[in-house]
Amino acid sequence: MPPSPTQTKTWFRPKGWFSEREETIAVTRILRDDPTKGQMDLFLNSLCQSSDLATCSFNTFQTNLLTIPSQVTGMITMFGITLLSETMNERSLVAMVEDIWALPFLVALYTLPKHPNQWKYFVGSIRRFA
Repeated sequence: MPPSPTQTKTWFRPKGWFSEREETIAVTRILRDDPTKGQMDLFLNSLCQSSDLATCSFNTFQTNLLTIPSQVTGMITMFGITLLSETMNERSLVAMVEDIWALPFLVALYTLPKHPNQWKYFVGSIRRFA
């Protein structure tokens, strides 16, 4: 996938996918639909867990190791949710249960003091992504 509608030219596709006018139209429509897509914050927010852990006085190596449990529990949870939704043949209710499961942990994270105990924050952040 190309990084953006304006960067579709490659060595094997020298003309790209869009003309200059089509690129302008695509970018304008995308930004009009959702203005936050024009910000780099979306990418940075996707990395928020590891940067959050880094601010809790964990060094880089510890932060990388501590992200492993949340990724593994997230995979297991997603697999379980997929099995449950296939068994029940219901997608919307299962998806709502997943959000309800994450809500108490998100509330706990937001109500922690400004400089919480790093291990309490770590446990809350693992459950948030699981």
